[in-house]
Amino acid sequence: MMQVPHAEKPLVPGTPVEVRTRYDGRWTAGFQIDTLCDGGYVLRRTSDQTVLPVVFGADDLRPRART
Repeated sequence: MMQVPHAEKPLVPGTPVEVRTRYDGRWTAGFQIDTLCDGGYVLRRTSDQTVLPVVFGADDLRPRART
């Protein structure tokens, strides 16, 4: 399994996550892990299944809280 910096336990593909926004630091849901890469995680937006063209570091992600 690939190691991701700063991750206590690497998130696996398909895991629903929240992303810290760069604008105001709030957490937003609606994403899941698509793949792991050397620099972090590639995400898929769940609303339309689009893979985002940005790699996210572990510090900007957290597993989505179950409700």
